[in-house]
Amino acid sequence: MDIKAEVEKIIKNLTSDKDLLSKFQKSPAETIKSMSGVNIPAGAMDEAVKLVKAGLPKNSVVDKAVDALKNIF
Repeated sequence: MDIKAEVEKIIKNLTSDKDLLSKFQKSPAETIKSMSGVNIPAGAMDEAVKLVKAGLPKNSVVDKAVDALKNIF
């Protein structure tokens, strides 16, 4: 499996589908698992979530939610 290509595909799909992006916000690991169709080990899944989040545009809903939470705490 080409991990870089898979991450890029997931990012592309997330940025083009707001419902899917919302699902990713609520449950990133489950969303990635369902999108990839591959059983990814827990440690690797954490890294996959980080890679996908890093690849999302900075003005994404995820970033806005993180910024809002930072302001609360």
